[in-house]
Amino acid sequence: MGTAQLLLLISNFLVFLSIVVCGVSGAGNNVPRKNFYKSTRCPNAEQFVRDITWSKAKNDSTLGAKLLRLHYHDCFVRGCDASILLDKVGTDQFEKEARPNLSLGGFDVIDDIKRQVEEKCPGIVSCADILALATRDAVSFRFKKSLWDVATGRKDGNVSLASEVNGNLPSPFSDFATLQQLFAKKGLNVNDLVALSGKILIIQNELYAEDLNLWVLSFMIATSYINNWILNLIFIYIY
Repeated sequence: MGTAQLLLLISNFLVFLSIVVCGVSGAGNNVPRKNFYKSTRCPNAEQFVRDITWSKAKNDSTLGAKLLRLHYHDCFVRGCDASILLDKVGTDQFEKEARPNLSLGGFDVIDDIKRQVEEKCPGIVSCADILALATRDAVSFRFKKSLWDVATGRKDGNVSLASEVNGNLPSPFSDFATLQQLFAKKGLNVNDLVALSGKILIIQNELYAEDLNLWVLSFMIATSYINNWILNLIFIYIY
């Protein structure tokens, strides 16, 4: 597989992932759209986020994988509302404290990007959009161009409950029936599940020989979606 074909495959997969996961939970009039910030008092918001993210990605080759996993864990619970970034309020456990989220990374990166964007455009760019944009930009860094479009204009969530994570987030050890049930909760069907899993397997098999960093990224995606027997196969490739 050539570089151009590989880029197209990854791009198509990530666009599909963004649509089916981030598009399932939009509510009311809060409908994200492309170039939302162009008509606001922060028209260069996406450029700001990209520049900051790329400067960080230069020094951390794992940033794309970290943010992609963080973004996915956010989206699949309450939608892409950045509720996973919220700190604890009251006595209830919040999403960060849920067992599947204890190994997540990248929180400090998103916090710093938010801080820098706030210095330029106070009170305009949501954390939800920053997380979505930074994820896209971190993954795209090595290619020096955006691999997929991000719809922006999302509002930040103000509810974050650990109790909602386990019932919504697929485990890497979930069997097919469980995955089917969890996807159905989000309005996704078996075709969506098979499409995602199939693309993961294609990416995983092609990337290992060509670029270990890209393969690691595909593995991070895979651990969020596919079941135990596929993971066992992947570990055979590693060891």
